[in-house]
Amino acid sequence: MKQIKILLLPVMILLFHKLYYKDTPTNYNIIQNENSICIFPNPASNIIKLKNHTENEFYTITIFNPIGNEIKKSKISNRENMNIQNLKKGKYIVSIKNDENKVLKVQKLIKL
Repeated sequence: MKQIKILLLPVMILLFHKLYYKDTPTNYNIIQNENSICIFPNPASNIIKLKNHTENEFYTITIFNPIGNEIKKSKISNRENMNIQNLKKGKYIVSIKNDENKVLKVQKLIKL
């Protein structure tokens, strides 16, 4: 009679869990017409400027990376530039706030 050897190997079961994504609105209260204020040029490589019809006002410009971390913050007027030369190439989110800390606009920025 022949003997048969059976080799038993451990079995690994890999389970995947579903990832869920929920798109939720931010609590920004945008108070101006979004066409009245913006950052330009876009895309930009070295500097960005503020375009607004109101003169002599200062605005806080905050640049965030795509996951929401603050990268750079500056207070500028219509006549000033914001240097972005040291930012890495990629996509960013720019928030523009007035002196009362109210968000006027949130826009995307592409750094070349």
